[in-house]
Amino acid sequence: MKIRSARMNLEIEEPIDISYADDIADLANDRELVRSIGSHSFPYPYTREDAIYFIESQRSYGSEVFRVDFLIKFEGRPAGVIGLSEINRTDSNAHVGYWVGKKFRGKGIATEALHLIVKYSRDMKIHRLYTSVVEFNFPSMIVLMRNGFRIEGRESDAIRIGGRYYDFIKFARLNI
Repeated sequence: MKIRSARMNLEIEEPIDISYADDIADLANDRELVRSIGSHSFPYPYTREDAIYFIESQRSYGSEVFRVDFLIKFEGRPAGVIGLSEINRTDSNAHVGYWVGKKFRGKGIATEALHLIVKYSRDMKIHRLYTSVVEFNFPSMIVLMRNGFRIEGRESDAIRIGGRYYDFIKFARLNI
């Protein structure tokens, strides 16, 4: 499935083809990206094998999809990844996560990709989207707020990066 933006030369596509493993590894192998994501499960250095593992990882249990990931393509080139995880059909909510490679930042790509995912989540009948952002990741906070996400709270000293604790800022939006 490909979802194209009407506002810029951008599309998101899933499933992510294994042929993009090298591109994903090149884009994700960035110490600054790993620090700003705030996830200990995002490796650094990020290798081709890490990308293959990500691409081939399980996204459903039987007929129940619990995760969907899209490759972000800008001007026909891989630029990052965006997706929904922890999809909960009972409560109609999902976690949203995204990242964009260093050479593609500052161009509105994450903002537009998130706009497309919000529309996609509405089609999935997801009522609430949520995520957390490390307190110093202001660009990501701006991306979220431009897409109608609001701050719901703060999780104090939630993650330790480089020997120091940082807060997570909790964001959510309702698809109403």
